[in-house]
Amino acid sequence: MKKKEWKTIKRLLGCFAILICTFAMYLPAQATIIPRLENGKYIKTYLLSTWKNAYVYTRSDLSTRGVSGPVERRYNASIYPSDEIYVYKMTSRYCYVSYPTSRGRNYGYIRSTDIISGFPDDKPQNSRGSMTTYKRAGSGRYGSISNGDRVYKRGESGSYTQVIYPIGGNRFKMGWVATSDYNRYVKKEELTEVNLSSSMYNFESALKGGMVMDVAGGGTGNGTNIMLWQSHGDNNQKFWATRLNSGWYRIKDVNSCKVLDVAGGQRGSGVNVQLYQWNGSDAQLWKFYKDGNNYYYIKNKLGYYLDVSGGVSDNGTNIQVYELNKSGAQKWYLKKTSRYTPVAPVYNLVSQSEIDSAASRYGISSGSNAYKALNLINSKYYSQLKNNENGTNVFLFEGVGASSNASSRMNAMCVVVKNKKIVYINKYSSTIPDNPFTPRLNGGTAVPTMLPGVYNFTTTNHQASKSVTRRYIPYAALHISSGGTNVLRHNSVNSWYYSNSGAINVHGRSGARTNNSANSAGCILVGDIFSNYPSEYSNFIKAVDIVSSGTYVSKATRYSYYRTGKIVIDRSYARDYLRNVGYSSGAVDILAR
Repeated sequence: MKKKEWKTIKRLLGCFAILICTFAMYLPAQATIIPRLENGKYIKTYLLSTWKNAYVYTRSDLSTRGVSGPVERRYNASIYPSDEIYVYKMTSRYCYVSYPTSRGRNYGYIRSTDIISGFPDDKPQNSRGSMTTYKRAGSGRYGSISNGDRVYKRGESGSYTQVIYPIGGNRFKMGWVATSDYNRYVKKEELTEVNLSSSMYNFESALKGGMVMDVAGGGTGNGTNIMLWQSHGDNNQKFWATRLNSGWYRIKDVNSCKVLDVAGGQRGSGVNVQLYQWNGSDAQLWKFYKDGNNYYYIKNKLGYYLDVSGGVSDNGTNIQVYELNKSGAQKWYLKKTSRYTPVAPVYNLVSQSEIDSAASRYGISSGSNAYKALNLINSKYYSQLKNNENGTNVFLFEGVGASSNASSRMNAMCVVVKNKKIVYINKYSSTIPDNPFTPRLNGGTAVPTMLPGVYNFTTTNHQASKSVTRRYIPYAALHISSGGTNVLRHNSVNSWYYSNSGAINVHGRSGARTNNSANSAGCILVGDIFSNYPSEYSNFIKAVDIVSSGTYVSKATRYSYYRTGKIVIDRSYARDYLRNVGYSSGAVDILAR
């Protein structure tokens, strides 16, 4: 190659490089395309100004005014403020658009600043509510944004925010919403969501120490008000916060088993908070956000926060929901607590040494629920049993013994206390009859509910099924009643229960102690009838004085003389088990309260 030719090529390459650099200066900022407009997608919008036209250009470098289209025509084309524009491409410098004319829609390029008020870096967010949109900041209603719509912010003007939102198919609109609405429904939460362990809490206000969320008057009806009150430890100031599969929480009053509810499911600041039966609506779903100082903001799914009205810390101040303002009225300290149970200050039905001795004698570990159940004897039932302290008392604690078929229910532990001594324990009793609300958990049949409480028992003779010994044999059992009314029924071979019987069975189906058999619908205190577990049967009827302690029991035995006593049904330890095997929340609330 000749030297002269090489110089010519170098000059041409230099000119080409200059052209490339010059062209690059006019390349659009692709990163600002929000949303991506391809495959026929476009945005409907209006000019920012209500009085100024926008010039149309033939090319994206905005160098030549006119219209670009199938047939290019050069003339001073303009878009009027009354024209609705369709945007097919959007960059920080230009937008490729169409606009209406008397002969159809024309196409061309306009300056982005004619329709876009800013170029924020905000990522799109899903709207958490509905909002009215406008053609321009505060004028000319344009449409609405629905709950769940994906919203792109473009800029702000005064008290309005420019947004892009979907309107179906490949279409979007770019309009304006009130900035207060945008902040409430679209703006990214500035709080950090936290997951709490499902537990029982006091909700103490940051306004004043010792002032807690309280169910007015300990009421239990739908619509009972929620307010602020000095802490006193009763159950109407304690709430179960339970995390649901959706990630939202149910907040349930311990006293009534009803939940915190935004009245009428209304959105808005100042809406009242009340008690209401659980229905799973948005008005009853809550989330927790940490404020950084061991306090929480508590947000309802409708978009508002638990708030003490007026920021006043007096007894009786109403609790409502309000838009987030991060004031002390919206901050809550959550303190784990437990259900209040009256405790006798000086008297124990059974001494601690007696409990420890019995636990050792019957192989009960000190960390088990069975051991905790034994300790309940000391205080929980003192007031009901103090007049019977030297009599015979039978305790049934559900959820502490060996388990039966997990698809049915948990076993119970039977304890007999007499003259302040534990004279009998059976860790393999079957369960207390219940109504699980889901019949599949109870052999397909809902049996009568046996609620926790203290009942009277008298000895009675129960007639055994002939499947046991080929003939009917009356044998000793307990008749359970409250105020003269039978409170417990049992099953037979041909029916799930007798409507006129109130006996607790002192027998059960074959294998009822094992993990692979279903339970009897009745309450089995000692496992199978005498032929299978003679020692358990014998020890129980001796413990409750059906026969004297020195009697040799060789067969199923009728009671020989009349005996009375108290029987305690307690389900404190069944709660988690019932929930885990699929009982409904309503069943757990009733059966494990």
